[in-house]
Amino acid sequence: MKIDTVGVAYKSAPEAMTSVIGGQVTFSVVDFASSQTLIQSGRLRGIAETTNSRTALAPELPTIAEVTGLRDFGVVAWTGFFGPSGLPQGITDRLATVLLKIVNRKEMQEKILAMSAEPAPLNSTDFKAYVKSQLAVWERQVKMAGIVPE
Repeated sequence: MKIDTVGVAYKSAPEAMTSVIGGQVTFSVVDFASSQTLIQSGRLRGIAETTNSRTALAPELPTIAEVTGLRDFGVVAWTGFFGPSGLPQGITDRLATVLLKIVNRKEMQEKILAMSAEPAPLNSTDFKAYVKSQLAVWERQVKMAGIVPE
């Protein structure tokens, strides 16, 4: 499936959403946490979720696959903890263990949900594998789109 669009670079999600609300652009792709309040107020309309399955945060919002037929689109906004490349393995392991315990606490899970995000804690091995897989996915997408670094 191809659509004819013109990319407009914005410095932030709020700036992009303001342009959608003001009619300067037709649509924008932004994270759910940034858009949820505007969607709930009726100022912005959610069209599709970019993940492969509906989010529990807005189960009424269809996935991009449901709306367009695109399969395996699966774009997820994720956050992780990173340190400098020279960080000793012992410190890395200790930080990973402590952070995973914190993120798995019920009160932390509730805080993450309150920020319109879905907690998906990973241990350091799984997180490394996830980051590596995401780099591979986006490398393929960049090549397919013919994007050349400037």
